[in-house]
Amino acid sequence: AWQEVQAAAKPKLTKADAQRLLALLDAFDRASTRTNVAAAVRTKADELRAQAEGLLRPKAYALQFDGKDAEVLIPHVAAYDFSKGFTVEVRMLAQEEPQTQRTIVTDGAVRRVPAGTYFGGTFFLRLTPTRRLSPMLVWDLADGRTGAGGCGGGNAVAELGRWYHVAFNYDGRVGRGYLDAEMMGERALAVRPHTDTLPIHIGKGAEQGTGFNGLIRELRLWTIARSEDEIRAAKDVKLRGDEPGLVGYWDFSEGEGDVLHDRSAVRNHGAIKGAKWVTLDETPPRTRPVVEAGAGEWASLFDGKTLDGWWLGADGLFAQHGQPTVADGRIVFPPAPGSTGIGWTGGVPKEPYELALEAMSLKAGKDVCNVVFPVGDSHCILAVGGWGGKLVGLSMCDGKDANNNVTKRPMAFAADRWYRVRLRVTGEKVEAWIDDEAVLDLPRADHKLNLPFGGYGCLKPLGVFTSQNGNAAVRNIRLRRLEPAAPPAGEWIALFDGKGLEGWKVLEDGAFQNHGQVHVRDGFLRMEIGRGARFSTGIEYTGEFPADNYEVEVEAMRPGGNLDFANLVFPIGDEHCALIVGGHIQGNLLGFRSIDGREPWEPPNKHKWYPFKRGTWYRIRLRVDPEALTVWVDDEEQFAMPRAGHRFNITGGPLAKPTFGVSAYTSASTIRSIRVRKLAP
Repeated sequence: AWQEVQAAAKPKLTKADAQRLLALLDAFDRASTRTNVAAAVRTKADELRAQAEGLLRPKAYALQFDGKDAEVLIPHVAAYDFSKGFTVEVRMLAQEEPQTQRTIVTDGAVRRVPAGTYFGGTFFLRLTPTRRLSPMLVWDLADGRTGAGGCGGGNAVAELGRWYHVAFNYDGRVGRGYLDAEMMGERALAVRPHTDTLPIHIGKGAEQGTGFNGLIRELRLWTIARSEDEIRAAKDVKLRGDEPGLVGYWDFSEGEGDVLHDRSAVRNHGAIKGAKWVTLDETPPRTRPVVEAGAGEWASLFDGKTLDGWWLGADGLFAQHGQPTVADGRIVFPPAPGSTGIGWTGGVPKEPYELALEAMSLKAGKDVCNVVFPVGDSHCILAVGGWGGKLVGLSMCDGKDANNNVTKRPMAFAADRWYRVRLRVTGEKVEAWIDDEAVLDLPRADHKLNLPFGGYGCLKPLGVFTSQNGNAAVRNIRLRRLEPAAPPAGEWIALFDGKGLEGWKVLEDGAFQNHGQVHVRDGFLRMEIGRGARFSTGIEYTGEFPADNYEVEVEAMRPGGNLDFANLVFPIGDEHCALIVGGHIQGNLLGFRSIDGREPWEPPNKHKWYPFKRGTWYRIRLRVDPEALTVWVDDEEQFAMPRAGHRFNITGGPLAKPTFGVSAYTSASTIRSIRVRKLAP
């Protein structure tokens, strides 16, 4: 086997030569496990493998900008209509300290005219002299000019010499910024983005003195506001180019020439002016596979022919990996000095889901397979046949590996035999079966699960690997989403996470046209006082909300103003009603509105004059059951309104439908908790 390797080795290899050499090296590795091989031969084999893999590894490129005049200029096209929202994603590395407040990474675009400051285009990403990343939005003003302001930048600072994925978006109400798919900040704006025919610039703005000194390797433009989960799932994978809303995708894969090609369906290429190509020592992302299956339906992650949709782990313990091959409908992991693993590049649910595969050890006393999998916001490893082919367990559980924690299950595994492995992750537990025999049933609430050190994160969100010198095969890898289990009656469900406005919509129509800003900071949701003489500011819940037999609770404070600060609109079967909190002239009314079309203080409505004070927290709880509507303030019951014989209906306005919302009227409101629970029948 070694003689065949030596015969195939050449100073200069073609890709075909490299593929043949890797196959011969794999054959040599398999044969050499049964004999003693000199250290010099092992070293030479490693050198030849590195040479072959280096040739086959796809190259990644970036453009280097000099901080002066270097740029890429992309002409405007009709597809760039960002008036209803947008998302910008750029991958960048700063090399020198910015020298001006106007250092522009990318824009679309900014210019100044003698009549004053005028911002053109729709967006720009600025890097300040303190290296603070500052995404900006351009909007129309009433006088025909335009203004600009922060679009969710927060206080994120870019280190020199480090790659970042920066994204920012605007959905027509709120601007949000993300650094490596983690939110930097958000800002409620409720403005109309400006659009014109100015070009898009990469590496500098339209003006002199705005140049960026560093590397850029990707730019994506969307005419939709992508969610945090969507940004996170796709940021490290190559796009197809036809994704909904994608109008610009420059992946910098050329490596040479003066044209930057747009890989989206728009095909709007850019002209490179002064920027220089550089080659990066890392593998570009692979194309993200599309797996479509409804809840409960199995989706195949392996086609039995190729490794499409999978990448090869190369960090930490995987640095000296082998080269997995596909043959006879299975993936074979060869013996190697390090661990060998592949990671799935597509989307994977955090929970609930099931994963199934078949695995076989090809070498006695070695692991059958190891699976990296998500558990909510964390990850863990299911070891099958670990520690000499003798156990099943999770690593890490409560800070201990599978051989030393409560999940350890002794189990003998034979070589050259297929085992069916199934893993289930729900909000309550992690379960596993081998050949339909239950081997794991771990409640999540009582244990902490995470990955061990060693670079296993390179296989996230989902991966399969063998340990050092392992030799195994897997096939029939499948995944299915599960329907979330309904929470038990009486269990509170938080509707506001203290981090953002996910699941909520800022109201803009009717009485809410002149609403104030809505933003989240330090765990509190703040609704500011709007503009004009009579105005309301409110939010509507867009998720699933019970229609009847439930309780909802809001903790709120009136920090400014003297009137309504926590009005609740809520469903009652097919109808709905409103609870006014802090209304009327003195700001002390607590009562129902729109019962039989009457105001809160009109019979037969129930109401109470409650001494609400500015700057004091109040816990408002409302129960809707088949018999009555009941209200508590700070756990003290205030009144109950019988349902029999009454109509409940709000007419007109954006909340004139069975829904749930919270609003304030000519007052500011601060909210720290919104939660709901279903009641037992």
